[in-house]
Amino acid sequence: MRSLKSLFALSLAASMAFFAVGADAAGGKKDKDVQKLVNQAMDDDYLNVEFDKAESKLKKALDTCNKDKDNCSPEVVGKVHVALATVHGVGQQKLDVAKSDLIAALKADPNAKLIEGLAPPELEAKYKEAKAEASGACGGGTGGAGGAGGE
Repeated sequence: MRSLKSLFALSLAASMAFFAVGADAAGGKKDKDVQKLVNQAMDDDYLNVEFDKAESKLKKALDTCNKDKDNCSPEVVGKVHVALATVHGVGQQKLDVAKSDLIAALKADPNAKLIEGLAPPELEAKYKEAKAEASGACGGGTGGAGGAGGE
């Protein structure tokens, strides 16, 4: 258990660099507030293996972005979705949900990347699938109300 926390701490240090980069680049009105929520979710909740709390904060961050188109830059929206994918896929072992998060991340920001140090091979595989689907769906994909195959 101790080594798991150490791994999370090391990984989180890398993730904070991920979230700090680009916060001021495009400049959505609420980018900084959303960044704070994401950092709290990942630093406090994810690190303490409180995945439901982390998910709740990240959903609140998305709600903030979705209230007004000018609230968040596409990069920040993508990063929120990637953080959700990390919580869902790594923390909660819900890889099908993580894939949907990654598709949303890539639709918001085609340059969205996984969080370095928090991307096991299973999540990397879902990222590759999501990237293929997101690039194929950009030209007029489906609404996707159905399932993600028979997983």
